[in-house]
Amino acid sequence: MKRTIAVLTAAALTAAPTAAFASSATLRLVLRIPVHCTLDVVGGTVLEDRLVLQVYRNCNTGHQVVLSGLDSNEFGDVSVSYNGELETVAGDQVLMDQSERYYDQTDDVVIKAANASSADMYRLAGSLQLSVVVA
Repeated sequence: MKRTIAVLTAAALTAAPTAAFASSATLRLVLRIPVHCTLDVVGGTVLEDRLVLQVYRNCNTGHQVVLSGLDSNEFGDVSVSYNGELETVAGDQVLMDQSERYYDQTDDVVIKAANASSADMYRLAGSLQLSVVVA
């Protein structure tokens, strides 16, 4: 009989704290993820009056892609298409807002100049700068 009482008492003691902890336990978890955003030109080609660049982008936060070094005065109308969206050239640069906060893939940037030859497009390719700005 003493043994049965001891077993029941031990079971009651182990069950009681579990119920109390379940109703009042809290856990706070804090994570710090560093901001990371890179952009690399991994390929490109000139097709008559168009320059097509393959751009790899890896970001984990909101950002803008900046394409600078465009001289629209020399080549007439210059248009830039990025991910299928036509962007307007302001001065010598284009700012492209990216709605995706997390991004990891390669895209095409197509630059078309109305009054440019293939040689002009190669020269333009040498003067371009692509970068990312974290928002």
